Amino acid sequence: MVYVFGEFLREEREERGISSEMLCEGLCSSSMMIKIEEGERAADKLMRGRLFGRLGLAERAMEDFVPLEEYEEWRKRECIVNAVEKGDTALAGKLLRQYKKVWTEENRLEHQQMLCLGVQCMIRAGSPAEEIVTAQEEALRLTVPRWRKVPLQELLLSLEELDMILECLHWQQSSKVADYLELLHYIQHSGLGEDIRARIYPKACWYTCRKLLASMEEQEKPQVFCQALELCNQAIQLLRSQRKMFYLWELLELRKKLIEQLTGVTGEMLTQQFFGVPEQIAETFGEQSEGQDKAAFVQWYQESCDWQEALRQICYEVLELDGQENDAREAAEELLRTKDSCYVYRDKEVYCFSEVIRRRRIMLGLSQEQLCDGICSLKTMRRLEKGQTRTQPYIVHRMLKRVGLTGEYQSMRLIGVNRKSWKLTEELEHYSDERKREQAEELLAQLKEKISAEHPINRQYILRQETILANQKQTLAPEEYIRRMIEALECTMPLQGVDREGKKYLTSHEILCVYSIMLKLEESTGNQKYSQMFQEIYSDYEEEGTLFSWIRQYELVMSHIASELGNMGEYEASNALGKKIMRYDLMCRRLNMFYINYHSNMWNEKQEMDWSNPEQVQRYKKKLETCIILAQLGESPFYERHYKKELSQID
Repeated sequence: MVYVFGEFLREEREERGISSEMLCEGLCSSSMMIKIEEGERAADKLMRGRLFGRLGLAERAMEDFVPLEEYEEWRKRECIVNAVEKGDTALAGKLLRQYKKVWTEENRLEHQQMLCLGVQCMIRAGSPAEEIVTAQEEALRLTVPRWRKVPLQELLLSLEELDMILECLHWQQSSKVADYLELLHYIQHSGLGEDIRARIYPKACWYTCRKLLASMEEQEKPQVFCQALELCNQAIQLLRSQRKMFYLWELLELRKKLIEQLTGVTGEMLTQQFFGVPEQIAETFGEQSEGQDKAAFVQWYQESCDWQEALRQICYEVLELDGQENDAREAAEELLRTKDSCYVYRDKEVYCFSEVIRRRRIMLGLSQEQLCDGICSLKTMRRLEKGQTRTQPYIVHRMLKRVGLTGEYQSMRLIGVNRKSWKLTEELEHYSDERKREQAEELLAQLKEKISAEHPINRQYILRQETILANQKQTLAPEEYIRRMIEALECTMPLQGVDREGKKYLTSHEILCVYSIMLKLEESTGNQKYSQMFQEIYSDYEEEGTLFSWIRQYELVMSHIASELGNMGEYEASNALGKKIMRYDLMCRRLNMFYINYHSNMWNEKQEMDWSNPEQVQRYKKKLETCIILAQLGESPFYERHYKKELSQID
């Protein structure tokens, strides 16, 4: 067996009791599926992603290595997505036409994605609904030929396919409420991971609520309002738990309107309360809200208002508006609305394996002769690094392993993991981020029982997590912390390789190790050296238009660099970088780092603030309150407490 991915795929499929025929329906033949699972054939990037998605697994735990030709195709698709998201349908259409000249319809996933991006252009351009439905159905039936012929529960659907079905329902006049409810039920009960559900369930709830409200009879209003409110709450809570913003603005706005309808109380009255429900408001609640928790209505309404205002403040910061200017509110809300489904078609962390091998070889100080020794000829080695040959998979596999990687085309960040192990890592990292050390240590102990620490990549992850948790006890000297992180890094890449001149390729784990080392170096030469290295890495991605694919790494690392620029007194550069990160987070619909970067920019402002000026002090306090609200929205008790403590010290 060459490809471990196939073995992992089979284990996950069998764990869920899914037949190989069901998994590959509409994608490839059963015989091809068997070869993929047995490691005899390598699936291309799109096929790997779709098979993975149908099992309800997110690709964020993967790093994809592809040949140069496939990498260039991926970059072109990313450029089309970028154009659609910017609303430049003319450019998107031009790029689509150019792309169609170089691909064949034999690759149905590629064909489907081009059709779907074309649909997004049609929606942006305001094309007739019947044309949109026709194009969307054509795309959907390429991989889901039995749609409309059997109940959804008999199908195995990925995120992309669910989104296509939702768009078909939305644009087709004859769609019924029952069709939407069937789709919602499927999304809730089909085994999708929480991170995948957060990308489709809120949108499905938003579309379902609109259909419910448009279809209801007068006598059904109270029941429908309550049903829609429940869907809004479920979707909003899912987004908060996953720190995502897909249709968040729309759902918050709808929730407010539903509460006003259910209570018969104006928004102004609902927001006048602070502790509990004032008697004069409680008395005006209509009969339709009988049996409902009236305090909950008021709380939900107030939270919706607070969260929306806090998000507006982020947009004002990014757009450099003070919120009082003409059209400032409209400009902010325009940034916050979800306008298309392009986020469904973005792939994460895709690399050209020939370039990765070349960069890693140089970082490790190996010559081409040393790297290819015992694997292939020097001629093949040279052609591979230039992307001039379709190298045999077993050669690529062995070379990737020799430069400290897994050897897989789709590389798992941990070796020997399954769905349960992944869930453990997500929970572990969440508890660690929130400084809940004891819970994190317990989960780490469980994880160590499930994966082998003998593998360098697993050992690296375990050592890094152990060091982070030990540091939270505040008994670890900075020098010891750095020593341990270097030990973790050098499981796969010597520090000397990171320090060597030239362009870098670092795995996600290696980046986090170097980032952790950088945190402790403070304002030293080493800190600035790694800061410069990261800025060069991400500026390359930004230049080629693929930075969105590395947003998780980018927002974490660059937020620290923005903070360090502030510490060095470079306030203007720090603010500019902080705003840039927040803009990317807005575009990617991520809540993760808003409060951190917003507060970092506040800190810069505070350094030159006149504390004897009551207006400036009050303005700063209002911004701190915004940070508290954003931390609440993103369910981060640690940062919420931190900002509340700072606010109390000002009072």
